[in-house]
Amino acid sequence: MSTETGSATTGNGDDSGGETFDGLPVYEPSDEVSKAPGSLVLTSPDSVEKIGEFYKNAVRDGDWDIVSETVSRFAASITVKKRGRGASINVAPGTDGSVISISSYPSL
Repeated sequence: MSTETGSATTGNGDDSGGETFDGLPVYEPSDEVSKAPGSLVLTSPDSVEKIGEFYKNAVRDGDWDIVSETVSRFAASITVKKRGRGASINVAPGTDGSVISISSYPSL
């Protein structure tokens, strides 16, 4: 993933070999817009639907429990939980592609 400083960002909890954020894969191609504890915002030239399908498959492959899921060409929203963690993945149309927002949090 490219960032404004040109360095890659890595997370934890995923053995896929790709970059992760709180155990979820970081979509590629993407550019980091902002990152804070529990929050990551990316942009990608790819469509909302393509990115939504990627995350739908990634959370299933990563053994996350899907709490809710909506993926269309207009918007994608996936809420998941796994062993004391929860996350929300939202994808919306952007100026030149899509905006991806991932929020993670402790969960019961």
